Order: sequence, then C-alpha cells, then structure tokens
Amino acid sequence: MGAIIGGLLAGALSDLFGRKPVTLLSSVIFVIGAALMTFAHQYWLLLLGRVVVGVGVGKSKSQKPTVNTYPTGCLLLWCCC
Repeated sequence: MGAIIGGLLAGALSDLFGRKPVTLLSSVIFVIGAALMTFAHQYWLLLLGRVVVGVGVGKSKSQKPTVNTYPTGCLLLWCCC
C-alpha cells in the first residue's frame, strides 16, 4: 500500500525538486520506517512502520533506474570524446 503511494508521489516530486534529492528523501523515509518497526511495542506501530517503509521503497524503486543511468551516460560520453 505504501509503495503505491510512494511510486505515485515520486514522479511529481522529482519534477519539482530533482531526482537526487527525491532519492535521498526516500532513503530518509526508509530509515524512519525501519526505526518505527524496530522500536514498535504495539501492533499498529509496526504496521505504520511497514507503510512508511513502503513509501520509501516505492519512491526509491521508481527513481533509482533513472538516477543510475546518469553516471553511465556521462562515462560513455567521456570515453568517446
């Protein structure tokens, strides 16, 4: 559920702020969700952590392929020059 929300938000956020800040934000969201799951003493808090991690993963999975192509493209361009 959270991954769907994160994937839908990632495109609009990357248009506004750029892909690298959104990828960094997804990492921060993932860490917050992992901390929520780690220190959860109640079931609802564990589920909240799972949704937060899902949002982070959804953002990361939609942005990561695009960010990974940038260094390869620049490296190939540099080698061809």
